[in-house]
Amino acid sequence: MKIGIKLYAALLLLFVAVNLNAQMKVFNIPVSIAFEAGYSSELRHGKSTSNTNINGIRIASTAEFTLPFDIQLLTGVSYTHSNSHKTQGFPYSAYVFSQSYGHVLSVPLHVKYELPLWGQFKAFGFLGPTLGIGLSENRLTYAHNLTEETIDYINNEDILINYKSGKSKLYKDNELNRLNLMLSTGGGVRWKNYYIKSGYDFGLTNLNKIDSRKVVQSGWYLMGGYRF
Repeated sequence: MKIGIKLYAALLLLFVAVNLNAQMKVFNIPVSIAFEAGYSSELRHGKSTSNTNINGIRIASTAEFTLPFDIQLLTGVSYTHSNSHKTQGFPYSAYVFSQSYGHVLSVPLHVKYELPLWGQFKAFGFLGPTLGIGLSENRLTYAHNLTEETIDYINNEDILINYKSGKSKLYKDNELNRLNLMLSTGGGVRWKNYYIKSGYDFGLTNLNKIDSRKVVQSGWYLMGGYRF
């Protein structure tokens, strides 16, 4: 799937979030729309694989529905452009270098609550599930001095790694599951309509599609936003 199509899909979901706002006003439920931008740092890990640090730039459009007792229900969609690279060494002077780029949508469903601090400053916290939807992740792998002895070592140690040089499409090649269910928690500070927040996503589902060995992806993010 081309990047242009992915971006159109992201824009469509943003439009749905805004359109949802208009529909919910019919039922007299107070709602506010916000736009956010920030940074994410995630870790993909498992017992049989080395850690992969994934950094990304994230933008989002959210809708907050005010429920009784000033509890807010937050939903919307975010888009993350991520990249990662790592070098893993093996015996017999071998190593495997990999670099990847990815595109992910995330859909939160969080319960949020605000507390007044002083003046127009408020603190808030949130908790709830987030569904990550992988659009694409392409990886370039280069293996150096990978002898038969090294391959035997990798197989005997039951290491989960792709050591074949070349390009891979992790979703299309059935290495990764597209869906990642996470439990998210975090908080922040709001002044008037401006706010900053930080959160952590705990990965719950197995992303490894090759076999039953579990690989999860979790991470934190820092966002700044404006609420209309």
